[in-house]
Amino acid sequence: MTASDATAPGAAVARGQQETPEYPQPGRERLILLPPVAILGTDLPDTEKAMVTSLSEQRVFMMGDNPVLPRMPKAPRLLDFFRLRFTRITGQHLLQSAKTARAHKWYMTSRLITIYDIYAFKENEYVDPEEFTDVIGRNFKEPREGLGFDGSPAAHMWRTMIWPNNFL
Repeated sequence: MTASDATAPGAAVARGQQETPEYPQPGRERLILLPPVAILGTDLPDTEKAMVTSLSEQRVFMMGDNPVLPRMPKAPRLLDFFRLRFTRITGQHLLQSAKTARAHKWYMTSRLITIYDIYAFKENEYVDPEEFTDVIGRNFKEPREGLGFDGSPAAHMWRTMIWPNNFL
């Protein structure tokens, strides 16, 4: 594999970046290295060595916000992840299940549906995440610093969703 293969399947490049100081590394080609677990059991080539050897002043690993993704707020809250990181299908499935559970006489039945029954998802039904603001406020601790920046044991998980393409 040559340095030019660094953009082969299994690797990605963030292009079309805005030339602004708000994004780190402006004007550079930012390589996205898939984590090793992402290529296990697939036919995708391991591009790490080729990507490392292709690094230069103008070609760097992704750090900071990916300009292709919607920008997260400085102190992200749970609903920000629904709006800016979860796919429409994933977010809608979660929200529909939660709405069903809230109205259901037997909560555990609804809970088991959310875990095991993919057929409970109603296609083309939209649920607004804002409907759950009160439930989140009562049952989910959102740190003042924002999810991912409070030093908690799960902070790394939220940061991974904020910056999914960063070199770890």
